[in-house]
Amino acid sequence: MTNKITTQILTYLGVLPFVFFTILNVLAVEYFFNIKVNLLLISYAVVILAFVSGLNFSYGLKQNNYAIYYLIISNIIALIAYYNLLSTDYVFRYATILVAFLFCLVLDFYAYKAKIIAGWFFKLRLNITALVSLCLGANIIFS
Repeated sequence: MTNKITTQILTYLGVLPFVFFTILNVLAVEYFFNIKVNLLLISYAVVILAFVSGLNFSYGLKQNNYAIYYLIISNIIALIAYYNLLSTDYVFRYATILVAFLFCLVLDFYAYKAKIIAGWFFKLRLNITALVSLCLGANIIFS
């Protein structure tokens, strides 16, 4: 199996908890294994957001023109993700995480334009961000 296929499989599998916990929230299931569904989803989203911001950090290491922006912005996004664990307002948490994911996609777009990432990877990031955004948006509505 190639790295491209492995990356695609792992990335799409990574969106499954977003979908699963969103379905539970839409169905008004408050707890899953005695843990609040909202907390499970937000915790998972924060981990994934930190991972994605790490990808953005690596883009800064691969180029010179805008490296400082990638390095600083990716750290800010990771800190925003952490801050979401401290907040108690679920709508605010989901909205902030949603905006952060979209901002990471903007950084991915510029990385694609600078030929730091391949076209297939940017398309994958675009598809996944769309799915995650739909889930987070649904959670904003149903929280």
